[in-house]
Amino acid sequence: RRHTRLQGDWSSDVCSSDLFYIGVAADDHAAEPHAAGALRDAFAASGRSAEVEVYAQALHGWCVPDMPKRGEQPVYDEPDAEHAWAKLLALYAGALG
Repeated sequence: RRHTRLQGDWSSDVCSSDLFYIGVAADDHAAEPHAAGALRDAFAASGRSAEVEVYAQALHGWCVPDMPKRGEQPVYDEPDAEHAWAKLLALYAGALG
C-alpha cells in the first residue's frame, strides 16, 4: 500500500523555491487518485505555486530511457518524457537564471 505524506513544514527553510513541477504517471494516479489534488491543495495552502500534471498514458518511470519493460509493455515514453524534461528544465532555467 502506498501512502501520501503531506505533513510537515513547508516553510522557506525547507525549500526556497516558489515554483514546483510534479509529473505523475497514470498508474501512480490510479493507485491514489486523490493524491494529485492533495498535492495541489498542500502547495496552495503553503503559498507556493506548483503544477501537478498527470500523464494519462505513462507508467511509473516513463522518463528513464533504459527503464526495463513491464511485461511486454515499454515503460519509457519518449514524447511524454521529453515534455516532462522540458517542463523541468524550464523551471530550473527560470530559478537558476
